[in-house]
Amino acid sequence: MRIKFLKYFFVAILFNCSCSNNSDIINNVIEGTVPLHFSADIGEMQMSRVGMQDDKIALGQRVWMWIDKAEDGTKHIGAWQHASDGTGKLNPIPYITKYFPAGNTPVDIYGVHGNFFVTPDSNKPDTIAHSVYTNQVASSDYLVSDLLWVADLNHQAKDSIKLKFNHMLSKIEICFKPVGSVTDAMLAGAKAEVVDVPKDVKMSLINGGGKTYGSLTDIEFPLKTIPASAPNFSSATYAEIVVPPHQVQTSKNFIRLTFTNGDEYYYRPDSTFVMEPGKVYRFDMLVKQTIKIDPGSLNPWTPEDKNIEYTIVPMVVVPKVRDWNTKIINIEWSYRVITPKLRDWIEKDGGHFLWMDDTEVNNIQNPI
Repeated sequence: MRIKFLKYFFVAILFNCSCSNNSDIINNVIEGTVPLHFSADIGEMQMSRVGMQDDKIALGQRVWMWIDKAEDGTKHIGAWQHASDGTGKLNPIPYITKYFPAGNTPVDIYGVHGNFFVTPDSNKPDTIAHSVYTNQVASSDYLVSDLLWVADLNHQAKDSIKLKFNHMLSKIEICFKPVGSVTDAMLAGAKAEVVDVPKDVKMSLINGGGKTYGSLTDIEFPLKTIPASAPNFSSATYAEIVVPPHQVQTSKNFIRLTFTNGDEYYYRPDSTFVMEPGKVYRFDMLVKQTIKIDPGSLNPWTPEDKNIEYTIVPMVVVPKVRDWNTKIINIEWSYRVITPKLRDWIEKDGGHFLWMDDTEVNNIQNPI
């Protein structure tokens, strides 16, 4: 009986070893002795207020990681999904421990959070195609719209790896204040949107370079207001919107408020400005009515000769701009320029800007 027991015992050992090796083959991991554990920061803001996902990846948000061997750039671990615990730690999904390569040699780590699709354990792609949501009223849709990226190269073996992610798109902060004949009650329930903005980008997983492309859309965001009695915007709570980097043209509709009675208010910038990657643009907006009189009318005081104009006017001509990341980083990005008759890609080549029409752009095989 003892001989039979030992026989079964050795069979069990062989079976377990075989399963372990198969698991390693499936996961494409040659295991060293140091586990791969990750935490993530985005960096503290340069302002007193911190908004959604400004310094930490929010609870439950997913991050995909690719791990290469630093010595030759070959794949060590394919697309590997993690979830944030909201305090900085990234937990693998499913919860399986993977390790540095054999000999605990250094690795190159690439990580992305955003709205895109990859297959688990797939090879590292050259580019990621990301889209922001066209309705960012819900914070969950805003968070997924936020494209985050990190490349941490030649990382030495250690028990915990802290990654510093970067915001790759632009953030808009908006608060509205009624002025004059526009009351708090009139502003309540209004629909707030940024209009005619792009929603699609392609970004290099290797260096973070990107391009804005695709058709234009409107993005709805939560209405945030301060009362008409407020002396300034110091106590304001701001709506937050993520948009791809692009150029906003002079006198083009950019922000729209639609009141519950159907009245529409628009903000049209007085000057052209570029929304750059990794920047925050804050708008303190005054909502008001003005009455224009037809100068050719014989009796300009009759009601039918009065034209009510609805406008949104910023407190300052240009928005307040600050860095969204901890430090200024150089992101090579091709901005979308919103003009109706020109194909609005800008390609930077040796310090000169090159305009391309639709045909030229469509003939480009690699958009990055």
